[in-house]
Amino acid sequence: MRIIELLAVKPLSWKELSNELGIKTGSLYHHLDTLERIVTRDSERRYTLTRLGREIFAELNDEKKTPAQSMQGIEKAMKKRTIAGLVREVFVPRSLLVPLTSTRSRGVASLAGISALALGLLLV
Repeated sequence: MRIIELLAVKPLSWKELSNELGIKTGSLYHHLDTLERIVTRDSERRYTLTRLGREIFAELNDEKKTPAQSMQGIEKAMKKRTIAGLVREVFVPRSLLVPLTSTRSRGVASLAGISALALGLLLV
């Protein structure tokens, strides 16, 4: 929540976010990865809110709504699908990518296996 609040004010660099939140690199990486559809990087490599992130921030700060209504608005915003998101999920489904690359050894093994498969298909 604090990351969303900070980025709603202005884009911040990695170091600025880390200093403002008082957390280390591993924790910040984890939180930013969790917020992948809500937070993005701009052309200057600063973190900023996506359109979805701005919608979520607006829902959280709407004083006219009860917490339950805000949560319903957030759930509705999160369920919205974009064409780019659908294409990305079809070609690189996160549910497949994370288990294959969660550790260095799995990443290397996955790369070797996929490369061998691609080479085999090219040679056939």
